Amino acid sequence: MSENILRISQAKDPVIPATSMEARRNVVLGDNFNVGAGLWARSLQVDGPGTVRGPIHVREDMVINVAQVAQGDRQLFLGGISLGRNLTCVARDTTGSPVDPENLYMPLGIKGEVMGSDVSISNAVVLGNVTCENGRIRNSVIMGSIVADEDLVLENCVCFSAKAQSVKFAGKVGLFFPFVLSNGKNAQFHFEKLTRKDGSMVEDERLVRCLPLCATKGLGCAGSGIKEQTAFTDRLICPFHLESTCPRLNVFMKSSDVIEEIEGKGTQFKGKVLTLADRLLDLTEMLKVANNQARIFKQTLLADLLTKGEFNALQSAGLSGDDKQLLMPIMDEIETGLPVASREINEAMDAGWDEDE
Repeated sequence: MSENILRISQAKDPVIPATSMEARRNVVLGDNFNVGAGLWARSLQVDGPGTVRGPIHVREDMVINVAQVAQGDRQLFLGGISLGRNLTCVARDTTGSPVDPENLYMPLGIKGEVMGSDVSISNAVVLGNVTCENGRIRNSVIMGSIVADEDLVLENCVCFSAKAQSVKFAGKVGLFFPFVLSNGKNAQFHFEKLTRKDGSMVEDERLVRCLPLCATKGLGCAGSGIKEQTAFTDRLICPFHLESTCPRLNVFMKSSDVIEEIEGKGTQFKGKVLTLADRLLDLTEMLKVANNQARIFKQTLLADLLTKGEFNALQSAGLSGDDKQLLMPIMDEIETGLPVASREINEAMDAGWDEDE
C-alpha cells in the first residue's frame, strides 16, 4: 500500500470518498473494527476481528487476514464484496486434517455476493454466490453457486453447485445439488490424488459428496440404523467423508459421472457436466431434500452471523425469498440442450421450489 492510508476502527456512517484524493486512499480495518454502513476503498486490508454492516467495493485488491482472528472471534461483512481486482484470504496453515467437524474454524462470514477477478476464500461462510475469473475455495461453506470464467479449485468445502472452464477437486467437497459444469473448448475436471500424512499419494473415490443423498434412505446413512453414522447425516461437514471411511460409495460423484462433450442448443453452454442424472432415475425426491437442507443450513448460519434482532427481522421479511437466485447462474446454463436425464434435473428442481413456495 502507498502512504495514502486511512485506518479505521469505528465508523457509524458510510466510508465513501468525497474528493479525488480520498478516492485514491488505501483503507486498513483493525482494532476490533465496526463500520455501520458501506465502505469504498482503492485497496483494503482487514486485520483482526470486526464487522462491516454495509456493502464493500474495492477498486483494486482486498486482503483479509483471517489468521489473525482467534477462535471465537469473527470477521463479518454483511453487505457483500465487489472488487476491481483480487480477493486474498491469508489463513492459518492447516496442514493435515483441514477441518475438524467438532470444532469448525470459520471466523470469516460474508452475507452477500462476492465478485472479483482472482478470488481466494479460506475459512469462511458465504451466504451468496461467488463470481470470478479464477477461484480457490478452501475450508469454507458457500451457500450459493460458484462461477469462474477460467479455473476453479475446490478444497475441503461445501457449496450449492459450481461452474468453470477447469474444475479441480483438491480435497473433500460437499454439494447440495448434483451437478457441476465445466464449460468452454478446454473443459475439464480434475480429481486430485490426496496426500497422506506420511507424504504418500492415494486415489480416493470419496472426494465429492452429494449431501442430500446422505439423507436419503437406502443410499446414505439415513435409516441405516447405525447411530454414530446417522448422527452426522444432516451435518455440513462429515467426519466419515473427511477420514475416507464412509462405506456408502453411492453418495459420491466420480469421474465416471462426467457427461462428455455436451453442447447446449439455444444456450451458450458447451462443455462437460458432472451429474448424477444418468445414475439416478428419479431425482425429484432427492432435490426436494437438497432444497430443504439448504434452507435449514442457511437459517442456522444466518443466526450465527447476525444479531438476534437482525435475524428476527429477516425472518419476518421472508428469509428464503431469494434462495432460488442462488442457483440461477448454474440453472441458466442447462435450461435446454442437455440429455433428457439432465433436463429432468430442471423439472425436478422446479417441482421442488414450487412445492415449498
